[in-house]
Amino acid sequence: IEVEFNACRYLEHIERTPKAISLDLDLNMAIYEWVDGCPIIQIEKKHIIEALSYTKFLWRNSQSLDSSSFPLASEACLSGERLFFQIDNRYKKLKESSKYFKHLGVFLESVFKPVWTTALKWAEEHWPIENIKTTLPQKELTLSPSDFGFHNTLLRADGSLCFLDLEYFGFDDPAKLIADFIWSPGNSLSISQKKFWVKESLNIFGKTDKLEARFIASWPIYGLRWSLIILNEFLQEGWKKRVHAKQNLAESRDKKLEKQLFKAKSICDFILENEMKCPYV
Repeated sequence: IEVEFNACRYLEHIERTPKAISLDLDLNMAIYEWVDGCPIIQIEKKHIIEALSYTKFLWRNSQSLDSSSFPLASEACLSGERLFFQIDNRYKKLKESSKYFKHLGVFLESVFKPVWTTALKWAEEHWPIENIKTTLPQKELTLSPSDFGFHNTLLRADGSLCFLDLEYFGFDDPAKLIADFIWSPGNSLSISQKKFWVKESLNIFGKTDKLEARFIASWPIYGLRWSLIILNEFLQEGWKKRVHAKQNLAESRDKKLEKQLFKAKSICDFILENEMKCPYV
């Protein structure tokens, strides 16, 4: 709650996030301005341009801040090994839950694992060697909303966007920000919109060989990471969060889990179809 409040307070002057009004850590409560807006029904190029403008602001300001200004983003991935570890860790947790869900176990063993084995080899062969084990230096990190997408955005009456949900805000690898934006299930982007996002965001961060190579190497890995995030409802903690947000979900868990498995499998299939290569570069 403190991370989100501080992020909104820091970004207040650009008017792209809710104004932070008051914070009480003892009560674990924060007050923000009311944002009069609605979800984006149809994503248009102008919306992506505004997201790019927001990204450019975060990157430019990252250059003048040090690591004490903000923490790392939640589950930041500053090296290849760190990203690989996160996937292994998520896999192990889901594997433990699969003893209660047979169809989850089948998916993990027969669908996910073979793709993960291939993707890991691909990533290790294409990832810049100096960043496989060694973390990126501070100067190459960007401030990131982390859970960044139009699912966490409101369209105001004047046509401007307000970006919400900054609880995971912090420093991260620009390649992760770029990849997460196109992989996030909440972003229903067309192929041309994804290509536009990748091209323009790479330009924002300075289209160096290392960044582009890191993005290309990590694209299938971040996709597989998302396929496991989608399955969080199979974990008791993940399901409790969903039900807390939407009470009627408790009555339709089986259908929801089946739907999430289908989404996760679709990601794996898409990565295989493209032979690990990002189709948007």
